[in-house]
Amino acid sequence: MEVKLSDYPVLREPGGSAAVRIPEVLLDVVVVHTQDGCYTAIWSICTHGACTVAYVPQERLMECPCHGSRFGEDGQVLRGPAARPLSVFRTIREGESVWIFRPR
Repeated sequence: MEVKLSDYPVLREPGGSAAVRIPEVLLDVVVVHTQDGCYTAIWSICTHGACTVAYVPQERLMECPCHGSRFGEDGQVLRGPAARPLSVFRTIREGESVWIFRPR
């Protein structure tokens, strides 16, 4: 899936993050520019209660507003009640786009 930086200019700089939802391909992630040229795409639906999680940039983690679960940028559970990690997708930046690769 292509994410054009012109659509999400906050992703141009390290530390930037954006919720990216592409319903026609069932993609619902937060894309984070973790360091210069490096990105991660983290599934944004909590594995505990199916609430939408939000990225907390100052702590570099994802947090669920419904029950307080927290997840690292690698998707791993940092605090429950969630027991399963969030999926993290491989990303590549090419020119003015970030490509997200979902497993088949």
